Amino acid sequence: MTARGASPMVRAMVVVCGSSATAVVLGFVKNAMAAYYFDCSGEMDSYLIALLLPDTVMQLARTGAFNFIPLFGAARERSEAEAWQAAGKMVTFWLLLLTVILALALFTAPAAMPLLAPGFSGAGRRETLELTRVLLLMAASLGAGRILAVVLHAQKRFVVAGASEVLFQVGSMAFVVAFQRVGIAALAWSQVFGGCLQLLVCALALLPHRRQLRAGFDLTSAPMRKLMRLSLPVYLADSGDKVNQMVGRSFASFLPTGAVSSLQYAYFPVEGIHRMLASSLFTALFPFLANLFSQSDRKKERASLSQAIVSSTALFLPLTAVVWLLADPLVALMFQRGSFDAASTARTASALRLFAPSIFALALNELLGSAFHARQDTITPMWAGFVRIACHIALCMALIPVLGYGGLALSATLALYVKLGMLAWLFRRVFAPGEARRMLREVTQIALAVGAMVAVLYPLAALGSSFHAIQGHVVLSLAAGGTLCLVAYTVALRLFARRQFLVHAAGARRAMGWPRPARRTRPVPFPVPGVQAVAA
Repeated sequence: MTARGASPMVRAMVVVCGSSATAVVLGFVKNAMAAYYFDCSGEMDSYLIALLLPDTVMQLARTGAFNFIPLFGAARERSEAEAWQAAGKMVTFWLLLLTVILALALFTAPAAMPLLAPGFSGAGRRETLELTRVLLLMAASLGAGRILAVVLHAQKRFVVAGASEVLFQVGSMAFVVAFQRVGIAALAWSQVFGGCLQLLVCALALLPHRRQLRAGFDLTSAPMRKLMRLSLPVYLADSGDKVNQMVGRSFASFLPTGAVSSLQYAYFPVEGIHRMLASSLFTALFPFLANLFSQSDRKKERASLSQAIVSSTALFLPLTAVVWLLADPLVALMFQRGSFDAASTARTASALRLFAPSIFALALNELLGSAFHARQDTITPMWAGFVRIACHIALCMALIPVLGYGGLALSATLALYVKLGMLAWLFRRVFAPGEARRMLREVTQIALAVGAMVAVLYPLAALGSSFHAIQGHVVLSLAAGGTLCLVAYTVALRLFARRQFLVHAAGARRAMGWPRPARRTRPVPFPVPGVQAVAA
C-alpha cells in the first residue's frame, strides 16, 4: 500500500514494481521447475533455441509501442474522442503487423534452423523446428495481449496490466505441473496456455472501451505517421537485441550439450532483476519523463535526469556486486533439485559471475534509452545497438576459443558496456559542464562505497563459494550474505556518499509514509516528482 499523499509517479512505481516483482518471482519458480524436470539437457537446449524466432516475432510486433503513450496523451489533450480514434489505428497497426510477421516466421522457420542452431545434428534441428512451431502460437496470444496492455499503461491502469503478466506465469506453471510427463513439449504448450490467459485479461479490461477503441487502418493519419517515424529506428535497435541473443545461442550450439541451457539459467537472475526493478521503474517513469521533456523548463529536466542516473547507480551497482558475490548459493537455491545436480550448479554459477555486471549496464542502458526516446530521439539508441552487435560478434569469436561457454557470457557483458559507454558519451551534451562533473562525482562516490563493500566481504564470499560450504545451508548462506552486504553498503555509502545516503533515506521514508525526523533540516533539491529529500 502506498503512503497517503505520495505522488502519482511514486504510486505508479510501487504498483508496477509490485506486479512486476510478483511476475518475476513466479517466472523464477517456473524456470526452477524447468530445471527440476529437464536440467541442462539437449531437450532444454532445443527449447531455448526454439524460443528465439517466436520471441523475435513478439518483440518486433510491439516494438515502439511505448511511443503510444506520449502520442495518446498528446491527442487526449486535444480531444478524448480523437485520442481513442488514434489509439484504434495504432493498435490495429500492431495487431496486423503481428499477423504478418507470424506468417513470415512460420514460412521461413525451416530455413532459419541451420542459422539458429548450426551446431545441432539433424534430429536436434527437427526437434527445435517442432518446438518453434508450437511457440509461434505463444507469440500470437502473448504478443496480442501485450499490445493491448500498452493501452492499459497509457491509461495508468498498471494493476490490471500487471495482473495479466502474473496470470501468464501462474497459468503456464500450472500447465507444466499437470503435463510434465509429456516432456519438453509441455513446457512449450504451457507458454501458449499462459499467453491465452494474458490476452483474455487485457481484452476484458478494455471491454468497457470497445465503442471507443475501434479498429481502423490509416497510415496517412498524423499519429500513425509520427508513430512510424519514431518507431522505425526502434525496430532496427530491437532487432539488434534479438540478433545479439541469436548470436550467443548459435555459438553455444557448437559447445557440448547443456551449454545453451546453462548460460540461460545463469542469465535468469540478471534478467529477473532487470525486469523486476529496472524495467518496471522505467515503465512507470516514462510517461512522467515524456511529460517533463514536453515542458520548457530545461533546468528541471536536467536535474531530474541527473538524479535518476545517480539513484539508478545507487540501486543497481550494489545489486551487481551482491549477485557476483553470492552467485553460488543463489544458483543452488534457485535450481539445484531434481535433475539439476551439483555439476550443473557449479557450471551455471561460473557463468552467472560473468553475467552479473550486466545488471548495472542493462539498467543504465534502459534509463538512457528511455531519456533519448522521451526526447523523441530514437536514432541514437539504434546506432548504439548496432555497435553492440558488432562488438558482441567480435568478442565471441575472440573469447570462445579461450574461455568456452564462459567466453559467451563475458562477451555479452562487455558488449553491453560498450553500448552504455556510447550512450553516456552522446548524452553528455544534455548537461552543462558543471552539472556533468557533479553527477560524475556522485556516481564515483557510490562506486567507491560499492568497492569498499566488495573488498570487505569478498574473503567471506570466496570461503563460502565452495559447494561443500553451502551444502544444506543455502538459504542461511544467502540470508547471511545478503544482510552483511546491506549493512556493509549502508555504512560505506554513509562514509563515501553522505549526501546521497541522506537523499535516498529521506526518499525511502517518504515513500513508506514514515514521519520525518524532528530535528531541523534544510531542503536539498531532489527533482524526482513527489519525493522531497532533506539533508542536514
